[in-house]
Amino acid sequence: MEALKRFSQNVIDTMRSDIKDADGNEVFWAGKIDLEGIVVSLQAGSRGNENSVVVNKNAAKEGNVIIHNHPSGNLSPSEADQNIAYNASDSSLGFYIVDNDVSRVYVVVEPVKPKKIELLNEDETAFFLSCQGPFAKSYGNYEERPAQISLSKEIASSFNKEKIGVFEAGTGVGKSFAYLIPAVYVMALDGAVNIFIPPSLLQLQRTAACVLTIALLIYGGRENLLRDPFGGGHLEMNEAILCTTNILRDNQGQNDKWT
Repeated sequence: MEALKRFSQNVIDTMRSDIKDADGNEVFWAGKIDLEGIVVSLQAGSRGNENSVVVNKNAAKEGNVIIHNHPSGNLSPSEADQNIAYNASDSSLGFYIVDNDVSRVYVVVEPVKPKKIELLNEDETAFFLSCQGPFAKSYGNYEERPAQISLSKEIASSFNKEKIGVFEAGTGVGKSFAYLIPAVYVMALDGAVNIFIPPSLLQLQRTAACVLTIALLIYGGRENLLRDPFGGGHLEMNEAILCTTNILRDNQGQNDKWT
């Protein structure tokens, strides 16, 4: 396969330079790919001889694909390469072999393409809980809670940064809705996301059912429930699954578990 089908021209030039600096011997790289699967950046992790090179595991952790060259020009993977491929696939890494001119590439293991990350709009999630939001419009005595809105924004920020968040808030702040609203938005953006709630938190499970139902209706009404807008994402709790099917049954009085 032509190298340009897997590498940007800048990366090819860098690899050629690295091979030249290694006197034509084998070089190990860890590369990062874009959404199209093209290696757009890489770093050399180790240099070997004309027959072998050490796999730099620390460098590999930083990439999507590991690469090395065969000075002989024969790109068929050796037995040692096959072992590397086995370990690479377990780590969701791709594995490529190139010639010294970096004009050809043999794809031993396909890399897992990175997903396009859609960030939560922190103000939008907070608006849900504001005096102008859908709750306020549905309930005449709704009271906006500034602390709840602030907490919801912080939780949305944690989702965006893919960080673990630990938050403390007093009674009456509205903690459950503050973090369930961002969680539901995450499910809407990425249907593969699952939200888990411990079975011991029964009241929170009921709150979650309420939030998810309202959110689904806001995203497009009953028709949206039937289409399953979360694409398979679900809330798992109390040894059962809260998904659009259970919500519909609940609305029709067929599912006492969620009432």
